[in-house]
Order: sequence, then C-alpha cells, then structure tokens
Amino acid sequence: MSMLSTILVDYVEGSWALSEGAMNLDHADEFINLSFIIKTSGEIVPAMPDDEEFSPQQIRDYVAGPPELFCETHDGFFLFHNKEARERGLPPNELAAAMYLKPPRTEGSLVGKVFVAHPAHIAAYWKGR
Repeated sequence: MSMLSTILVDYVEGSWALSEGAMNLDHADEFINLSFIIKTSGEIVPAMPDDEEFSPQQIRDYVAGPPELFCETHDGFFLFHNKEARERGLPPNELAAAMYLKPPRTEGSLVGKVFVAHPAHIAAYWKGR
C-alpha cells in the first residue's frame, strides 16, 4: 500500500466513523472515487466535481492558475499542477513529490498546489495528453 493510500484510508475511515450513523454510505464507492488537493503545507483536501467531471475552471481553481497535466500516477490518477507555478516562485510541494515521483525527480520539480484527480472525474481531453 502506498503512502497516499495509507493517508486516504485513515482519512476515509475517520469520515466513516463520524457519518456512519447519520447516512447509509457505500464505503467502497466513496473511497474509489476520491480526488484531492495536496497543498504545499502538506494538507490533503478531498475534492469532488460539481457535476460528473471536474470542469476546467474547477481544476484551475484547485491548482491556483492555468492547469497542466503533470503525469498519470502509478495507480491511475491524474496529477495536475499550475504550469506557471515555478515562474511565480511558488514553494515546492514536497509531499506530492515524495508520493508520486518515482524515481524521485530533481528537487522542486512539483511546485504549488497539486490536484490529484480520479480518472472517472476528468474529461477524456486530459486522458490523451
């Protein structure tokens, strides 16, 4: 299990404990479709699309600027970052780099907020890039 999977399992299990009595949730579906934002502070924020897919504006908001597909992760998610982040002098995103860049790339290769999107939540346009 990857570090990200461990973090998400801890987060989702905590969410289930809080909401289990209030709602009847299908736990497997909730976990499988989770997308999230990794901030440079190391905070991980869950994200869900307004509709069935994330709109270009939602992705832009999540990465705080023009989005660029950085890579497809080893577990099939799509990793977006702000393509102007380095030019704007944003800080490195060490947590995202540690979790996804295998083998590790040059220091500071991922900067600013990073959006990790579940493949079911993004348009086909991004999948072919």
